[in-house]
Amino acid sequence: METDSAGQKVATNIRGLELISQINNENKQKYYLSNAHGDILDVINRQGDILNNYKYDPFGNITEQMETLPNRYKYAGEQYDEVTGKYYLRARHYDPQVGRFMQEDTYRGDGLNLYTYVANNPLKYVDPSGYSKCANNSSSSRYDKYSNLIAYNNINPKKITDHYLKANSLNSEYRTVKITLPNGNESFALRKDGKIMRFDEKSLDDGTIIHTAKGDYIIKKGKEVPVKKEKREEKEKKKEKKKDTSNVKETLKSGAGTASGIAGELKENSTKIVNGSTEVNPYKPVGTAGNAVVAVTLANDLINTVVEDNGNTKNQKIIKGLTQVGGTGINVATGYVTARSAVAVGSPLAVESMGTSYIMPFYMAMSIDKKVAEQVEILQDKIYKKYNIK
Repeated sequence: METDSAGQKVATNIRGLELISQINNENKQKYYLSNAHGDILDVINRQGDILNNYKYDPFGNITEQMETLPNRYKYAGEQYDEVTGKYYLRARHYDPQVGRFMQEDTYRGDGLNLYTYVANNPLKYVDPSGYSKCANNSSSSRYDKYSNLIAYNNINPKKITDHYLKANSLNSEYRTVKITLPNGNESFALRKDGKIMRFDEKSLDDGTIIHTAKGDYIIKKGKEVPVKKEKREEKEKKKEKKKDTSNVKETLKSGAGTASGIAGELKENSTKIVNGSTEVNPYKPVGTAGNAVVAVTLANDLINTVVEDNGNTKNQKIIKGLTQVGGTGINVATGYVTARSAVAVGSPLAVESMGTSYIMPFYMAMSIDKKVAEQVEILQDKIYKKYNIK
């Protein structure tokens, strides 16, 4: 509030992150537009007409000026005395013509020279207290937040300022709301008639979190969803995933039972071979056991590909599933050939060697299978990388 020499109110100043507007006793309101340094550049009315315009040099000297009404808020948003040509900075007065304070620094906040203004670096610092420099006063935090707004909304900084003034003026239909963008940066949005929007009055992106006195809300498919509800939905999703995982366990359990039965058959047939039986085909139990293991592994991989929530699209999941089936087909074909060859090599000497003739051929077969499997895996990884599959 501003008063005259008699103590009567003559105007009311409205401040947010910096000086926003002023209303006089006739209820006429003017708005202040400033730059990142906090300098008042324009004074406008409610219709957006420019009433005053200012330009400064780095130390605050006015280089150009156009005024249609009195105004003392200028460089760095501080009060300028037209009579003395000094700025009032609370503890001391600053003279822009010499770039020095008129009184010495009792606080000793800016070095040994007690009259220096902001360590001779007015582009980076301001001194609203008259005691010590600081980074661009309140306009620093304003600019940091506006930089997110500008990047997010992709609109002119002046339009950001205009909306901010509109949102913070008296009797405004707009209100500013603090938000967290999907990339994690903090910013602001507008709320009008219960509707949330960006500063260019477009809808917020999905994943944006709105912070209100009643709690946080997240934008999901264009709607505001309470964060707690979002967490409940995530919990249900995990529950469904756990249920799908149980199907995988059942598949593995069934496969283990099959493999156990085949192992018994393999042991029995091996005994018959060693005893000289000609009615037994030693390849059959070996091949059946291998196929059972491959089938169980492939089923497990395919189920995980479908139920995993790893960010893959439907098409990416299809490509991944086909790649898994193709890789398994190559491994099965290789195993079929190497296993049959191992049995053919080891069978003639099975009786004489008490079955030990199978050891070396099967070892060589497994080595070949392993090499082929490694190459298949490399090929699959190349396919996943090409289609950005996780």
